[in-house]
Amino acid sequence: MAALAGELGVTERSLQRTLQAKLGMSPRDLITEIRLQRAIHLPRTTGLTVDAVATRVGYLNGGTLRTLIRRPRGLSVGEVRGSGSPWLSAPLPAPSPD
Repeated sequence: MAALAGELGVTERSLQRTLQAKLGMSPRDLITEIRLQRAIHLPRTTGLTVDAVATRVGYLNGGTLRTLIRRPRGLSVGEVRGSGSPWLSAPLPAPSPD
């Protein structure tokens, strides 16, 4: 978080406030959502194992990824892999206009 804020030239607190106001989520939640969106895409488009997908998106093991996928969407990795429909039950919110 500190590195991201530094790259943007803002304080961590400023980054947190701005993301909460614009997207309705914390920087950590945004990063998790981006990782999960990528983790959902990979099993559908590759033959990678759950552990390989987890590593590619920044998690230590497949167990963590399985838990994070199941928690908000109620789907297993197998259901995600076999599904042709987009994983849209909890999409990223649209940015608010300035």
